[in-house]
Amino acid sequence: MVGYFRYSGHWGRTRLRSHMVLGMEVLEAVLPLRPEDRRSAKRRARAAELLERRGCRRLLCPCPEAPALNVVHTRSLWQSVAGPLAVAALAAQGLVPGRSVVGIEAQRTSRSLLRCCQYLSTRVRALALFGGAEELLSWELERSYGLPLADGGEQVFLSFLPGISSPGRFYLGGDSPQVPGFTLALPGVEPPGGCPVLPLFAALLEQGRLPVSQLLILPD
Repeated sequence: MVGYFRYSGHWGRTRLRSHMVLGMEVLEAVLPLRPEDRRSAKRRARAAELLERRGCRRLLCPCPEAPALNVVHTRSLWQSVAGPLAVAALAAQGLVPGRSVVGIEAQRTSRSLLRCCQYLSTRVRALALFGGAEELLSWELERSYGLPLADGGEQVFLSFLPGISSPGRFYLGGDSPQVPGFTLALPGVEPPGGCPVLPLFAALLEQGRLPVSQLLILPD
C-alpha cells in the first residue's frame, strides 16, 4: 500500500481517502489549507501517523516528517522504458530511428539494459557503447541481434548511471531520474487527484501490475 499528501486549500481536518488503481490501494491524505501554512509540518506528521495506522509503508512523495515511510523511486520505471524513450527522443528531433545511432552507457548488465538493447536492435541503425558497456554487450548484440556498433556519432544518449540529464542525453541511474522533455501516461488509467503520476506508475511496476508495453512516452 502506498500513500501521498494533497492539500485541500480549505479549513478542515486531516483525513484519508482510499483509491484503487489497477488493483493496488492508494491512500490519499487530504490536509487542510496549503503547504506554506505555518502548521503544515505538524499536519504532515499527523497525516503520516494516520497513513501508518492504515498499513501504509511507502510514500509517493518525500516527507521529512515521516522518516519511517520509504519513498517510491522511479529509476526502475524509466529504465524499463529506456528503448522507447530513445526512439521518442529521435522522433522529437525529426530523425528517422532506422538511420540513427543511439549511445548506451552502463557498468553492469541488467534486465532493463538487455531489454533496451533488444528493443532498439530492430529500430535503429546502430548502437555506440560507452563506460564499460562495450565489454559487457558488444559480443551479445552482434551474436543475438546482428546489430552493428558505431564508434560514437550518437544522436541520443542513454546512461544507466546517475547523472544530470539534458535534452537528448538521459541519465537513468539515479533514484528518481529527471527526464527533460518527456513524461509517461497509461491509457485507461486515471490517477487520483493530486497523485504524483510517475511514482504511482513505479509502485505499480514494482508490484507487477503495470503493463509496460502500454505506457506512452509523451512530450512534456
